[in-house]
Amino acid sequence: MAMRLNRLESLHQDMNAQGIIKNRFVFNFRNLEFSVVYIAENFPHILLFGCIAHQLFLVLEVNDRYEIATYLGDNYRALVDALNLEYDPNNPFRPNVFFDEFSLAIPMTANANNTPTMTEVAVLSRDVEEADKIHFCGWRPHDGVNSNARSGNLHKTLRLCGAAAHKVCREYNISSRWTDDASKAVPYYPPNT
Repeated sequence: MAMRLNRLESLHQDMNAQGIIKNRFVFNFRNLEFSVVYIAENFPHILLFGCIAHQLFLVLEVNDRYEIATYLGDNYRALVDALNLEYDPNNPFRPNVFFDEFSLAIPMTANANNTPTMTEVAVLSRDVEEADKIHFCGWRPHDGVNSNARSGNLHKTLRLCGAAAHKVCREYNISSRWTDDASKAVPYYPPNT
């Protein structure tokens, strides 16, 4: 089932006016606190939900009508467990309850101070390759013979570094490099051609 998030459209319009492509905010649902990152660079936009205390992460695509699919699949059980809900066949927990409250909690204006860092986005991106490697440590060019950029790495590059870096990496066969050791991190710089 799809749900339209009207407030998200307002937030996106304000982000555009300020030249912001990523915004972070907090969403509280019952006993859980979610860090939410909205990535609005290209459609489909991405909503990342992270309840780190319960190792609960959701990734939702937002179409150009600001709609999300409310079906949670395997994440349904994880959300129910995190909420400590007992199964009641007469009154099962419905994800739309979660998303109805979320839709009301979306801020309608962006604050540039709430732009997430690359590492903050990486922490919530559990659906990318080597998800535990959240610190940027450079670029690796490939020769196309002995090695090539992997599709999983390109997906991670798009999510964490943005569309411009992804385009360069795809066109020039470059991989982004990541580490789980914060001491090996380097400040982000765009890939060179």
